[in-house]
Amino acid sequence: MGVAEAADERARRESTGLVAAYLQWHVERGVRSLRLVERA
Repeated sequence: MGVAEAADERARRESTGLVAAYLQWHVERGVRSLRLVERA
């Protein structure tokens, strides 16, 4: 965790955005898959 805290503000903002986008993609993918299972 010390490495992340030592990073400059710009790098922290960019990485936060990447993590948020990655998590959103996974959540939405799960929801779409659930609809397909419910139809079967």
